[in-house]
Amino acid sequence: MYKIFYTNRMKKDVKRVKKRGKDISKLIEVLNPLATATGTHADIFGK
Repeated sequence: MYKIFYTNRMKKDVKRVKKRGKDISKLIEVLNPLATATGTHADIFGK
């Protein structure tokens, strides 16, 4: 399992997306599988 580190750049980008009224659930959908992967390429990308 990986730990997602939110950099200042990431925080600013998320803030900008929220300010523009976009849905951040797509971002969460992408980050969750990356965070819960066990570390192999197949776990993350399915190949």
